[in-house]
Amino acid sequence: MGRETLVVDACAMINLQRGQLLDLLPYLNRQLVIPAEIRLELARFAQADWSLLDGSGMRTFALPADDAARIAQAGTRCFQLSASDQACLAVARHHPGGILLTDDRQLRRAAEETRVPVHGSLWVVDQMASRSCPVERLEETLRIWRGDVSVYLPEDEIGKRLKRFRKAGGQSPHASEETISPVPADPRA
Repeated sequence: MGRETLVVDACAMINLQRGQLLDLLPYLNRQLVIPAEIRLELARFAQADWSLLDGSGMRTFALPADDAARIAQAGTRCFQLSASDQACLAVARHHPGGILLTDDRQLRRAAEETRVPVHGSLWVVDQMASRSCPVERLEETLRIWRGDVSVYLPEDEIGKRLKRFRKAGGQSPHASEETISPVPADPRA
């Protein structure tokens, strides 16, 4: 059985970049997929960021033409989603067991109402902490997000995580005795 697929939208990808987490994404041990529409939307990302993401196994996925036409007529329009957000939802549906990663409230609501599993950037921090990612890096990410007025994540949830990390004394609050290393990307993926 393959790894779970995380379909990343623009908002989440921007927050992960701003939080300086791109190099830590292998800790998730999940296949990252970015819809082709989102990659185009994020053309402002530095080539070094794309090289890092591609090198860690992230795949860019273009929906087959018939699927793209179908989503244009689908019920997702009732959520007033942009074409890019509709593509994210469709790509998550296209991958069996696909999980949508978004920090966009409207897209999250559409995913929940159409029964597509959905998480956000704070969940990524939790997942990394549970896999023995360096807590100091995660704390720094949370402080960056807290201080960035363009990042719209719940202040109370950021505060809870910072408090939990401080209580753990700089060690992963979820880690077991055994350290879990990031799994290298499968070059065949």
